[in-house]
Amino acid sequence: MVEILSFLAGIMTSSAPLAQAFRTFRTRDIAGLSVSSYLLLLCMGSFTVLIGIQYMIFAMIILNAIGLVANLAIMFLLSRLAFSAFLLTVTGLAAASLLVAPWFIPQLLTPLWAEQVAFIYGLLAAATFLPQILLTRRTRIVSSLSLPYLLLLSGGMILWTINSIILGNYSLTFWNGILLLMSLELLRLKITCETEQRRTAPSA
Repeated sequence: MVEILSFLAGIMTSSAPLAQAFRTFRTRDIAGLSVSSYLLLLCMGSFTVLIGIQYMIFAMIILNAIGLVANLAIMFLLSRLAFSAFLLTVTGLAAASLLVAPWFIPQLLTPLWAEQVAFIYGLLAAATFLPQILLTRRTRIVSSLSLPYLLLLSGGMILWTINSIILGNYSLTFWNGILLLMSLELLRLKITCETEQRRTAPSA
């Protein structure tokens, strides 16, 4: 059951950034995208892949890795500086861990640290879409946001929340719920702002 839910949720949440990346590279419209949110998305995606490794859920690992690559591509277009800083930070942390505590990374890849990783994932999840929500509310620019992206993300987060309940990981359940609420708020903003813009647009 966990594998099936992980597979379906992974397809939806990994397809979501692919849909956004396709729109972003096609239109080059990045005015309404938050660099801060994408940095947090990259960090959260890394922890999602790590959780999949800890529980040995291969569908979760592969599909979320695809989403991570798509978000990296969007970040590359958004800010080369932030893109480089993220890669250097991850590489530096991994190198430091191997030098200072070579035992840590092998243990990190087991369920021994699953709750701690889920807690950090949760902190990132709670903050991930906040900069994007604030930016969208302030500017009312929603043309940069892909509707398929938001629909797939919200649907996927419903399944991830159910999956974390089955796993009995309460930290993951709580934070996935917060992430779900944020994705639904972005979806609401996308729909309502576009409706307002169509209503106020001068007729031809």
